[in-house]
Amino acid sequence: MKIPKMMKAMVLEKQGQPLEHHEVPVPEPGPDQVLLRVHACGVCRTDLHIVDGDLTEPKLPLILGHQIVGTVVQIGDQVDQFQAGDRVGVPWLGYTDNTCRYCRRGQENLCENPKFTGYTMDGGFAEYTVAYQQYSFHLPESYDDVDVAPLELSGWQVTPGATFGASTDESSLDVNGRLAARARRGDLSIQGSLRGGLTGIGEPVVRENEKATLTASYSGIEALRPSLSYSIDRQVAVYKGERQEAIGHSLSGRMTWAPGAVHHEELSFTLTSKGPSEDRQIAATFENVYRLDLQAWMGGWRSEAAYPALDLRVETDVSYRLTGDQPDIDATTTGRLNAAFSPTWSGSLGVSYLGGTDSAGEIYSSLLLDLTFAIDF
Repeated sequence: MKIPKMMKAMVLEKQGQPLEHHEVPVPEPGPDQVLLRVHACGVCRTDLHIVDGDLTEPKLPLILGHQIVGTVVQIGDQVDQFQAGDRVGVPWLGYTDNTCRYCRRGQENLCENPKFTGYTMDGGFAEYTVAYQQYSFHLPESYDDVDVAPLELSGWQVTPGATFGASTDESSLDVNGRLAARARRGDLSIQGSLRGGLTGIGEPVVRENEKATLTASYSGIEALRPSLSYSIDRQVAVYKGERQEAIGHSLSGRMTWAPGAVHHEELSFTLTSKGPSEDRQIAATFENVYRLDLQAWMGGWRSEAAYPALDLRVETDVSYRLTGDQPDIDATTTGRLNAAFSPTWSGSLGVSYLGGTDSAGEIYSSLLLDLTFAIDF
């Protein structure tokens, strides 16, 4: 392949200014570098931080871009991992010195003298770019160029946080704090928090509490948004030297099924266990919410007339509580048809069924019907 002398590139001349289209010389690879013909390059939020000046030490003028997919067209004299024609990816970390204390321990991401693609060395917003072979990677053929480019930056992104507070008056003292962190990699998000507090009320009463929560959610499936959360909390009360302690656990989850604007469904559950061991309470709640846009479901009605606007909502709740040996079960199903007849006039028709067992073991059931109208003036 014949390599041209010049190439097109989008260049940042000054932070805070738009990128400029230039004709610039095609770079030549160093002894340990490869020259790539760029096929695709993703745009990352970091690129915007560089342009806006949030990252203050870029190479200027600069060709941004650190999610690069390209084909090797030329190699340096010392390159032994690639050859012309190889399809490779280039990430954010573009160079390490391999001699500092961190590199010698295998922690290259903490290198004291790094170079970053599209920040302190030119990146992929151009027809050609050079990259060090140590930080260039063979790419599988199962991904096309556009799909694989953002995966060059698929590492965990961690955001920490902390708060602390204290208050007092003549009879009490309250101290509390919270530590939290959120980590994200691609479509997976994990969030954790730890909070604690100490409350003193007058002379004889002291309460302390700690709670840890871990939540995971995934957004990689277009129609589903599953999430799962677990928490454990500890409550301690001391009154005139007598200590009482209770530990609670909670597990909850949620999933949304939303294939389109016509209907939308949410399923959720919560399992809890709380109270002292000799009087522990166990509870479970399941909820399902289903919504249907009747106009869209019937096809084209909405385009013919804005009113009446109709939608149907069905909710099902089932709860189970166990205190000691006696279970308590409640189940509710509610269907509601909402109608808007004009911008100011609307109505609602609802049917609800309630059933279950009470704390005495008695079975109960009831059916409720309600009709409402509302007029806005």
